[in-house]
Amino acid sequence: MNLYTLINELRLPCSIPDCDISGVTENIDNVTKGSIFVAVKGKSFDGNCYTERALKQGAVCVISEEESENPLVIKTEDTRLTLAQLCSAFYSHPERKLKITGITGTNGKTTVCEYLSHILEESGKKCGVIGTLGVKYGEYYSQTGYTTPSPEILYKVLDLFVKSGCEHCVMEVSSQALEQKRTAPIDFTLAVFTNIGTDHLDRHGTFENYLSAKASLFSQSEKALLNADDINFERMAEKCRGQVFTFSAKDRYADFAAKDIRYPDSGISYVFFDKKNIIPVSAELTGEFSVYNTLAAFSAAEILGVVPSLFSGIVKKLPEIKGRMQKISKDNLSVFIDFAHTPEALQNVLSSLRKNTDNKLFCVFGCGGNRDKGKRPLMGEIAARYSDSVIITSDNPRNENPCEISEDILKGIKNKRNVIVENDRKRAIEIALSAMKSGDCLLVAGKGHEEYQIIGDKKHIFSDEMTVKSILGLI
Repeated sequence: MNLYTLINELRLPCSIPDCDISGVTENIDNVTKGSIFVAVKGKSFDGNCYTERALKQGAVCVISEEESENPLVIKTEDTRLTLAQLCSAFYSHPERKLKITGITGTNGKTTVCEYLSHILEESGKKCGVIGTLGVKYGEYYSQTGYTTPSPEILYKVLDLFVKSGCEHCVMEVSSQALEQKRTAPIDFTLAVFTNIGTDHLDRHGTFENYLSAKASLFSQSEKALLNADDINFERMAEKCRGQVFTFSAKDRYADFAAKDIRYPDSGISYVFFDKKNIIPVSAELTGEFSVYNTLAAFSAAEILGVVPSLFSGIVKKLPEIKGRMQKISKDNLSVFIDFAHTPEALQNVLSSLRKNTDNKLFCVFGCGGNRDKGKRPLMGEIAARYSDSVIITSDNPRNENPCEISEDILKGIKNKRNVIVENDRKRAIEIALSAMKSGDCLLVAGKGHEEYQIIGDKKHIFSDEMTVKSILGLI
């Protein structure tokens, strides 16, 4: 790939002699000879501070929103958009060679993404996955550390999907990624909306901004699949530029519906309805949220061309998803590891476990530091309402004092008689497990699949799953 091919496609002014380009990056540490460095200005950093360093490291040019007398600095109006466009062009627009489904919402993105990719694969359609749990296609797996990775990684991954023979890509699309225009060059085949709750207000400032960021996905998709039961359904529908499909589990008029919903022991069952088919669905999954997650995945799959008659068989093969209601059992004790880190998610999980737990229900959870403080007392109230015993602990405290985070959570709990604060997360899990008796259930919430704990600016190795298994003597 040469410089003029990239620059001319974006119609940027350039007086630099043409040359080969080795890569495009916004990360100064990734700049090597032949790179294009895009000086993105964020909330806590400014890429323009590294212009001279980038050129010394061998960058061919620097793309910036700022005026400069340096002929190697090329002006653009929007560095984030330009970054995504350059990365897409550098890899010869791989997004145009795939059928890409984007899934957005507060809760359920990861599960629906994993279910949908599994359904596509089971129906014979080769599919790559990009999401919170990493990048996967075939036997390949890699962790990116982001729900939706940076353009530098995203379009490289899409290129790998194309070269590996993938027909489809299913990806989680975060509100931050949409706001930062990482996916701007992608014309999605289908965009899926799961739900909207309380999250990321620390980043977006207001719920309105958060909602608008999510809704923007539907302006760049050929088709949309929306949860008709969500209170913000119409706001999403307003942004849709193409054909709109809906799904519902509450008897609302919809293109796809779950009816005759039942919750037998350790499972869910319902009848999947569309315009032409009536398909029985039964799975060993927990709660109403599992009805919505499977319904969304099946609905999306049908839109993408999967024959609905396959669903009854496929649902019995759905994979267990790491950190998403992941069950660990020993001696009639049930422990669930879940990523629930919003009030809505915590209520969904605990209310479901409450219905299916005859004995005591324990809950270990905390809230992340340097994140939306408003949800802390809400989550405290929910935990205390559904649980027989609550152990408040540290999540990812980051640069906040864990004790202060716990105090914020406690503000939402009126009756603190069965509440313990233990900010050492391992010790908190030990306390819960040691108090449990046969038939009891424990939810360890908030971190799910994560294998680290962020304390200060450092990541320390920590896994809820491994901690539970170690204490129970399963490893």
